[in-house]
Amino acid sequence: MRISPTFYFISIFLLCSCSSEKSSVKVLPDSTFVKFFADSLIISDEIKIGRMDSNQLRIKIDSLYNKYRFTRDETAITLGYHKENIERWKIFYEKVIKQMELIQQIESR
Repeated sequence: MRISPTFYFISIFLLCSCSSEKSSVKVLPDSTFVKFFADSLIISDEIKIGRMDSNQLRIKIDSLYNKYRFTRDETAITLGYHKENIERWKIFYEKVIKQMELIQQIESR
């Protein structure tokens, strides 16, 4: 059985996000976390089509965190917050889809 590259990326993303200092971290606002998550899915797709190796992946992920000024702890807490309630996750993911459609429109100009 072959493991999906997307599953591999998300697993790495979540593992890198773990920390013992989570109690001081708050949930990030949807306005920026949706954009962050959409960008992370685009990176995931680039892995699937073989556009980058593991070193390039690390650099892209680090630059994504720097771009949004998020910590791995913040993203892990926020992702967990959305996933703990299926309705909240659905609403969040719909926003991510809309963001990705917007990115596609901008890039196709």
